[in-house]
Amino acid sequence: MDDLIDGRCGWCGTDTLYIDYHDNEWGRPVLDDRTLFEFLILESAQAGLSWLTILRKREGYGRAFHDFDVERVASMTDADVERLMQFEGIVRNRLKIKSTITNARLFIGIQAEFGSFLDYIRSFFSDGTPVVHEYRRLEELPVASAESDAMSRDMKKRGFKFFGTTVCYAYLQATGFIDDHLTACRCRAGVANRQPVSEELRCYVESAIIPRYSAFDKAHREEHVRWVIEQSLELASHYPSVDMNMVYIIAAFHDLGLVSGRENHHHDSCKILESDNFLKARFAPWQMRVMGCAVEDHRASGKEKPRSIYGMIVADADRMIDPETIVRRTVQYGLANYPDLDRDAHCRRVAEHLENKYGPSGYLKIWLPWGRNVERLGELHAMMSDKEKIDAFIYDIFDEENASR
Repeated sequence: MDDLIDGRCGWCGTDTLYIDYHDNEWGRPVLDDRTLFEFLILESAQAGLSWLTILRKREGYGRAFHDFDVERVASMTDADVERLMQFEGIVRNRLKIKSTITNARLFIGIQAEFGSFLDYIRSFFSDGTPVVHEYRRLEELPVASAESDAMSRDMKKRGFKFFGTTVCYAYLQATGFIDDHLTACRCRAGVANRQPVSEELRCYVESAIIPRYSAFDKAHREEHVRWVIEQSLELASHYPSVDMNMVYIIAAFHDLGLVSGRENHHHDSCKILESDNFLKARFAPWQMRVMGCAVEDHRASGKEKPRSIYGMIVADADRMIDPETIVRRTVQYGLANYPDLDRDAHCRRVAEHLENKYGPSGYLKIWLPWGRNVERLGELHAMMSDKEKIDAFIYDIFDEENASR
């Protein structure tokens, strides 16, 4: 078998179904539990068979197992097993059909324990980000890894069937936790990443997206979005597996939801991105989902860890941990939204905000070890520990902003 065929990993050959799967799914991050359950069914059905055989029966598996609705599959009975033994749309193996129902029930148990099956998988990876291998030839690709060994061993203890380490490794490849595209493959994320951000995307963002920020409050205008774009690209440079075009778009769209107000702006920003026809014509559906989730996850007050490395990047890039900028923004927001407060009340509000968000026990989290935010947050903590100094600092900035109104 050739290592590359038409610029792709040679294993997909020339079969159009295989090529479509290789180009649009294999190695692409899956973030939702429904799709993770779908691949759990398909990969366990593959055991002892070719993957192409299963892909050709994928539609049949969807019909047989309630469009991969885990709750409905978990409630299936022996009568359903007998019925599916007569259904030609799947591999009619009684043990595999019964194990699918058993695995669905165990899948739900993991969701209850970990919050999601996605978080369960992430627990086997040191930083929750995909493993990107640097293989040049197909013969170098392994059939197992430390992660698949650990995950399949744990799943076996829980009672999962047809999910040994080889099947588990294939599952992690399929769902994007392991990127085994050959280094010269046209679909390898890193190949695109070594190129600058698309000029077409830059022109679109400059002309149609950034100007929208002029309608927002002082803290979220053009200067802010440009800062987030710059910081996002800098942070992304430490992660060769990410797509710089995606990083750029996420940063550009992250606060557009402010057009509908601050409270739910992260959700609204996600909707704006995912409905953008210009982007939908240039990014695959999986990329649109990843970018939408990242935008939704960027908010500092969010209680959950971002669902992907893209969310962590924009979340950290959006943290401008500069004491003067933070205090000035907070004062500006207070003056605009709490006009009846007096000087002392305004300054107390700023101090409380600093402690609640940026203090040692504050809700703000820095997700990545790169960039200047880790060091800056330490410096801010030191400044906040001197109450007299921080209070004088807040009052000075308040007086400046109040006088300029």
